[in-house]
Amino acid sequence: MQLYTKQIQIKNRFFNVDVYDFPKRNSSATIKGDTINIRLSSRISRKLQNAHAENLLKRMIKSLEKKDPPKKKIWMDGDIIDVCEKKYVLQIHEENRKTGTVGMPRWGIPTVPLTIKIPKNLSNSKKQILIFNLIRKILAQENQIYLQNLVSEINHKYFNFKYGKIEWKNFKSRFGHCTSKNDIAICSRLLFVPKELLEYVIIHELAHIKIKNHSQKFWDLVKKVCPEHKKRRKLLRNSGS
Repeated sequence: MQLYTKQIQIKNRFFNVDVYDFPKRNSSATIKGDTINIRLSSRISRKLQNAHAENLLKRMIKSLEKKDPPKKKIWMDGDIIDVCEKKYVLQIHEENRKTGTVGMPRWGIPTVPLTIKIPKNLSNSKKQILIFNLIRKILAQENQIYLQNLVSEINHKYFNFKYGKIEWKNFKSRFGHCTSKNDIAICSRLLFVPKELLEYVIIHELAHIKIKNHSQKFWDLVKKVCPEHKKRRKLLRNSGS
C-alpha cells in the first residue's frame, strides 16, 4: 500500500519519492531512474516507519549527491549525428499532429538529412524523448548490415563461433543479450557510443556463446580478447546510454 509520494531536487535533478507500507520484516530503499522507492515494514509502528523513511531518504540523497549523473544529449535542429561511420543532419519540424514521424532519402549523399516531425504541444522533456526514440529506431533499421558485418568481423578475428541472427533491439536496462540459440541482440542506444565501446559489448555477447554465465572462466575469456574490458564497462555505464 502506498503511504505517500513527494518530489525532491538533487543537483538540479528532480526525483519522485514513493513510500510504501510493505509486509516484510525490514525497511529498504531503492533507486530506479528518477524514482526513489522506500518500502517500510508493516510490522512496526507508524512513528518508527516515519523515522525509517527519513533515515532511508537521507541515505539515498547522500548516495545520489556523490554521483555525477551523465549529461543527457539535447537534440537540436541542425545537429550532425555520427553513427556507424556515417553522418546524418537532424531536421526537426514541430507541427500540429498527434504522433511523431521520421524519414530520410534513400540515395547516397555525404550527409544524409534525417527529418523528424513531432507534435508542437509536447513539453520539452517529452519532445526530447520522442526525438531520441525516433532517431534510434530509424538508424537501427538503416545500420542493420553494419552491425552484422561488425559482429562477423570480430567473431572471425577472435572466436570463430557459430551464432544465429544479429539485430539491434530497444533494450531499457541492458547493453546486449545472447539467447540460448546464440542469437545476439545489441541495444540500439549503443548506436551513439564510440566504436570501441560497441565492440566491447559485441565481444561480451560473443563470449556468452561459449559460456552462458558470468563465471571467472567467462571473464577470463573476455579479458583475453579485450584486456581493457573493465575500463570499457565503466565508460559505458558513465556514457548515459
